[in-house]
Amino acid sequence: MKLSGRSVLLVSNGDAVSSNIALALAQNGSRLVLMGDENRLREVAGKIANSVMDGGRVEVIQLDMNEERERVFDEAVDKAWKCHGKLDAFVNCYTYEGKLSEPQHLPEDEFGRIVRMNYMSAWFLLKAVSKRMQHFGGSIVLMISIIGMERGLYPGAAAYGSSLAAVNHLVRVLTMGVE
Repeated sequence: MKLSGRSVLLVSNGDAVSSNIALALAQNGSRLVLMGDENRLREVAGKIANSVMDGGRVEVIQLDMNEERERVFDEAVDKAWKCHGKLDAFVNCYTYEGKLSEPQHLPEDEFGRIVRMNYMSAWFLLKAVSKRMQHFGGSIVLMISIIGMERGLYPGAAAYGSSLAAVNHLVRVLTMGVE
């Protein structure tokens, strides 16, 4: 892989999948900025430092994915951008399942949290990264779990699954080109 020296912003909740993606990127020479819950991501950064020969260069930036203000996401991306002078790639691995419940039993505040943390945060981050990358180029990867696809259906996951399906559709629309 041609990742050596590349700067990658990886947004994560510290789960096993995104932690292993971060480790693989670091092992292949990427300079990482991890964004999300700082405490959880410091643990991931520590594991990377212990697993990569040169300790890997990993920065951690706190971002509350439940935040409602676009400006907060833009400021966090600005911090990430300044860590390495620019970003070559943005990988969003963050998902929040929330409380599994049928729609008629899911409280409004929990529904809002699920949508904010899965869809709105991806939208705000994408917007913040895209406006910076438009001048330099780069790669954008928005990951979801199978629940956001046609085959990933299970009871009580209507809010979670539909919020990830929205991210999936966003990716499909974006393949037509971001200017």
